[in-house]
Amino acid sequence: MGYMGFGMNKDVYTRKPRKPSKKLRELFEAELRGKISNPKNGKQNFTKDEIEQVKRKIRKNIKLNKIKNVTIYFITTLLLFSLFWILINKNHLS
Repeated sequence: MGYMGFGMNKDVYTRKPRKPSKKLRELFEAELRGKISNPKNGKQNFTKDEIEQVKRKIRKNIKLNKIKNVTIYFITTLLLFSLFWILINKNHLS
């Protein structure tokens, strides 16, 4: 048996762990594949500068996406709060 806090779900504590940075690794590999000069031989010998440049570019894109998501969240929350406030005041004054 295993830890009972999982509600008797054996698959929860027997499944294989996933690699921690699988998504980022896939992004890095996809970006670097686009820089292969000779795709026929399949050699992927990149300099450290090229790899760091790709990592910086992807990190920058991820950071911009997070900023956009937070901004959209706050604007949506503000709009909902103001709509709620208007409805409360409208019903309260009537």
